[in-house]
Amino acid sequence: MPASCMVFVRSRKEALLRSCYRSCLAIASVHGCTSMAFPLISAGIYGYPRAEALDVAEDEIRYWLKENDSTMDVKLALWP
Repeated sequence: MPASCMVFVRSRKEALLRSCYRSCLAIASVHGCTSMAFPLISAGIYGYPRAEALDVAEDEIRYWLKENDSTMDVKLALWP
């Protein structure tokens, strides 16, 4: 079966970060949430590179919304 989206995972940390976004979105959906806001997970005190964390967040949110045919309004809260 051909894939509509291929995601290259560079490390176990990246895989865990991706899984975190997917899990949160799935839980929000189960509970009927129509909107959600995320901080840039792991990019603060945990030291995940910010640019990479942003790429992961955007990729996973877009992919999840498309795969689940969702109209949930998802925001990313970024800080300088």
